[in-house]
Amino acid sequence: MSQNHKDKVVSKTEVVRLLQLWESKGHGVMSVVRIFTLDDLQILIGFSDYQDHETVVFAEHMYKPYTNYQGAFTALGALLDALDAANVESQKQAEAIRAARS
Repeated sequence: MSQNHKDKVVSKTEVVRLLQLWESKGHGVMSVVRIFTLDDLQILIGFSDYQDHETVVFAEHMYKPYTNYQGAFTALGALLDALDAANVESQKQAEAIRAARS
């Protein structure tokens, strides 16, 4: 997509894991969102890679230009909802492990 960075397209699950990693290291998720406006005024949303800051990670279902901000941010919001759900599930699993050890 750009010569200024490398693109990496991964599954939605992998993007959620990437965002969980950023959160676990004390970074707010919105600080790693990368918004690109293409020449024809279309919008593309990706995320900074944790291991290689020259790489932008795109969820495969979002690796398409959106024609307006509403569409782009709706897709981003849905991904953040998936992140929240994954975080709740991770917390439940951690609590179950702690309870089993007690």
